[in-house]
Amino acid sequence: MHSGYDETCNIIPLDQIGSSWPLQSLIIGSACGESINTAHLYTITSLKLDYCCSLTFNLASRDKPSKLEQLTIIENDACDHFIQFQEETSLMNNLIELKIQSTNGCDFTHQYEEDCFGKAL
Repeated sequence: MHSGYDETCNIIPLDQIGSSWPLQSLIIGSACGESINTAHLYTITSLKLDYCCSLTFNLASRDKPSKLEQLTIIENDACDHFIQFQEETSLMNNLIELKIQSTNGCDFTHQYEEDCFGKAL
């Protein structure tokens, strides 16, 4: 899913798609200020947030088992997203691979401080 600057990224219809092949990977690109709320976050094995900013993850159950094994977060508030995943969801419980690229100086500008990142690791 890719949205441009100041465009809406509505992920809810994804839950309505029935398929004989289960969704395994999800890439969300350039979404900003959106609430990401889909049951697929618990069933996918790979999630990539590419230049997203200020996303919230309002998931129904913090204790629900997750199949997520690979998480990649590229730029913008990447560290903040990682901390939020760790504090507010159970998506990190089975994580095998984590990739964070954060070089553009957008981290720690809103909710979290730098020391929160170390604690989340």
